[in-house]
Amino acid sequence: MSAQLADGGAAINRFLLNLHPRSRDTVKCYRCILVQFQSHVQLCPRDTAICQSTIESWLRGCLSRWPQHYVLHRARVVDRFLDFLAAEESIPGNPLAQLCLNYGQRVGTPILRALLSSDPAGALESLKALPRFASVHGAVGAG
Repeated sequence: MSAQLADGGAAINRFLLNLHPRSRDTVKCYRCILVQFQSHVQLCPRDTAICQSTIESWLRGCLSRWPQHYVLHRARVVDRFLDFLAAEESIPGNPLAQLCLNYGQRVGTPILRALLSSDPAGALESLKALPRFASVHGAVGAG
């Protein structure tokens, strides 16, 4: 999917139709979050894929307006939306899910916190799991 997401909100509507929320307020909240994300993505250069840098810039913009726990909630909604788009093959893959795979994380919150840090690359590297049978008490490869 190009960065434009210029489908008039059709993808957001499809995503929201697949939700089964307990409250209509949830749908309103999710729509607001996703429209704001879509607006940010549309500011990116045309025909560029949604990638880590796109998500980082959106997260930083959110952090300038809301506390971190709100930003993390919004990012989890966007993550589910990107999973949905990847599942329906509207995009090649969810960049947040790919980061989770690359850095050995089962959930996205540590990845999101790393992207919000002052040194995202270093924070992501610190998330990498130790090699199998490695220990924090000794050097890797010693033995």
